[in-house]
Amino acid sequence: MNQPADPELRLRAENELKSRPNNTYTLRGAEETQRFIHEFEVHQIELEMQNEELRQMRDEMEKSLNEYTDIYDFAPVGYLTFNNDGVICSANLFIATLLGVDRSCLTGKQFAYLIDPVSRPTFENFIAIVFTEHRTQTCELELLNHSGCARFVQVEAMSTASRTECRAAVIDITKRREMEEQIEKQHQELVASNIDLDAFNYTVAHDLRTPLTTISGYCQLLKGQFHEQLNEQVKEYLQEIFDGTQCMSRLISTLLDFSSASRRTLHCETVDLSSMAEAVVDELIQTSPECRDIFQLASGIVCQGDTDLLRVAMDNLLGNAWKFAGKHQGAKITFGKAMIDEETVFFVKDNGPGFDVADAEEMFLPFHRLPGTIGGGHGIGLATVNRIVQQHGGRLWSESEAGIGATFFFTVG
Repeated sequence: MNQPADPELRLRAENELKSRPNNTYTLRGAEETQRFIHEFEVHQIELEMQNEELRQMRDEMEKSLNEYTDIYDFAPVGYLTFNNDGVICSANLFIATLLGVDRSCLTGKQFAYLIDPVSRPTFENFIAIVFTEHRTQTCELELLNHSGCARFVQVEAMSTASRTECRAAVIDITKRREMEEQIEKQHQELVASNIDLDAFNYTVAHDLRTPLTTISGYCQLLKGQFHEQLNEQVKEYLQEIFDGTQCMSRLISTLLDFSSASRRTLHCETVDLSSMAEAVVDELIQTSPECRDIFQLASGIVCQGDTDLLRVAMDNLLGNAWKFAGKHQGAKITFGKAMIDEETVFFVKDNGPGFDVADAEEMFLPFHRLPGTIGGGHGIGLATVNRIVQQHGGRLWSESEAGIGATFFFTVG
């Protein structure tokens, strides 16, 4: 007889035969008959072993098939196979449940019939590309389930190598679309609110300033024409009224600047920040000549941005530094540029009283003043700078230590 194809299997069969009771390995007559019987029994054991291995492999394959079937059917994604005519060849339970039909009803049906008529042209173009290009394609469609309710899905498909079939994954994105619609609705409401806010700002700027101008004008008129007839107390009252109207006018201007900072359309151009800083300092010197020598401004610093908005930012940063540090003995305020983590960063640094770093984030909130700080302003200067920087795609942050000074960094994206 021929030797077995698998030597290891033969050896295992030989050992198994020797271990069996009443084996026929003893003499049984002629030597040739004895050898034949031995070979026959060894081959029989080889077949038994092979059958046992096949049974184990079959059991493992059935187990794997059951697991694959469970994953295929109960995965939270629809799986479809259809040919180049768009006819469904197979489908899992998820897509059948999504459509509200029995799975058997899908096989052999045109997938296009399950799509909302508005989305069918999109699907036709999608299928044409899928069977033309052998790579994953994606589209979004609106399906109609058995109850007539629309379900929005994302379909990812790729054709087989033979280009006769394609396999597709169908993901239910109905909730995502509903959220997108809700966000769009809220966006439209926000746009409408901003329109109302603009109208309110116009009212504040126009209608409220008019009586303020009248009040301040009459205060000046009374002080000018009736100066000799007014006692000192009345003059003080008139001055307080006039100062109050001016303060209110400045507050209105500040609120308008803060409100419009994030809604203005950027007009980007090359901006010379060094020249802009010099102009800001010149204005500060006009009102406070003593600050002439405390500023150190680096030259040649330029960036791309909106000139008007960046001027507002520089006004606030340099003015803020002067307000808190400028009046201290040995005050020093620096404007410059640095490279931090391979990013161009601009900064305004002072050696004033500084602040607790734990309060750093809060200072960028509107109308928020740090505990213990004193000085003029309305508490929205840094908030305005933060809006302007963010609108430029940059960021604003600060570093400080109480009693040593503060540095404000900003980037322009």
